[in-house]
Amino acid sequence: MTGWLIRLAGTAGLCLLLAGCGAFGESVPLLTDEVACFAGGETGSTEVLRADPEHGTTFGGLTVMWPSGYSGRRSGAEVVVVDAQGIVKAITGRTYHISHAMAKSLGLGPVSAYVAAVDCGYPWDFIDCTANPDNQYCHRD
Repeated sequence: MTGWLIRLAGTAGLCLLLAGCGAFGESVPLLTDEVACFAGGETGSTEVLRADPEHGTTFGGLTVMWPSGYSGRRSGAEVVVVDAQGIVKAITGRTYHISHAMAKSLGLGPVSAYVAAVDCGYPWDFIDCTANPDNQYCHRD
């Protein structure tokens, strides 16, 4: 197998293990809200997603705001973020490229949280750079 297939298989295996085997620990509070996507013009950052004791996750020094219905579970020292259907979306300690979205509660006011464009559908919105290190959006500026 080529290197990227091995990484993809490893990532898929980890996600299945965590989701399918009930390996999640205690619930972790996440900051959530109704998230709205820009029409493809948003920008993003490439950073390590970090665990945060108060709001579950931080990215680039800001608390991450996830879409409504997302939740976090402890897995060792890391936080696993899952969507409303229980699909693993992110794991702290990994590098991601995450574009900005808008949150209903924040409007267009000052940035107080990193609103994640995780479900917006554009190829540059949410990329697991640990699993896809060659993706053009994963290279830090």
